[in-house]
Amino acid sequence: MMNTSLKTLNQISDFLKIPVKNIHINEKELLTCTIDKKPVCGFINIVSELLRKSSVLNYNGNIEIYQWLEYALVYASKVDCATNSRQILDELNEILANRTYLVLNILTVADVTLFYFLHNTMAHLSNVEKEKYINVCRWFDNLQQNQCLTNRKELVQFNTNYLSLFVPLKHL
Repeated sequence: MMNTSLKTLNQISDFLKIPVKNIHINEKELLTCTIDKKPVCGFINIVSELLRKSSVLNYNGNIEIYQWLEYALVYASKVDCATNSRQILDELNEILANRTYLVLNILTVADVTLFYFLHNTMAHLSNVEKEKYINVCRWFDNLQQNQCLTNRKELVQFNTNYLSLFVPLKHL
C-alpha cells in the first residue's frame, strides 16, 4: 500500500507541477516529504500542501475533496486485491451514474488521485467488466483524455465494438 501511495503522490506532484523533494516513508511509517524547504507528513497533508501551491487545479478547501482523498488512501490504495477492486468499482460506478466528476462539476485532485490509484486495475479489466462498470469507465476515459494526467501512462482502451457481438439488432 505504501509503495502505491508513494507512486501516486509522485504522479500528483508531477501533474500539479510542484516539485517535491525527498519523498520517503519515515520511522512512524508515514509518507514524508519536503515542499519549499518545509517538511510535510501524511498523504492528505502533502496533497493539501501541493494544492495550496498549485495553479493547475482550482481548490477551495472543499470538505468533500478531503473525504475523497481519505477514501482513496484507505480503500483505493488497496485496489490490487480482487475483492477490494470489485467493491471499489461497484461503489464508484453507483456514485458516478449521475456525475461527470467526483466533486463539483470540474476536475479536482480527488479525481486525479483516484485516477492514478485505479489506472492499473482499469487497464486489466475485461470487456465484460468494463461494461459492468460503465460509469467508472466513462469517468476514467474522460480523465485519460487530459494529456497532463496521462503524461507517461498508456491509455486504457474502451472498445464498444465488443457489445455489437452480443447485443442483437432491433428490427422494426
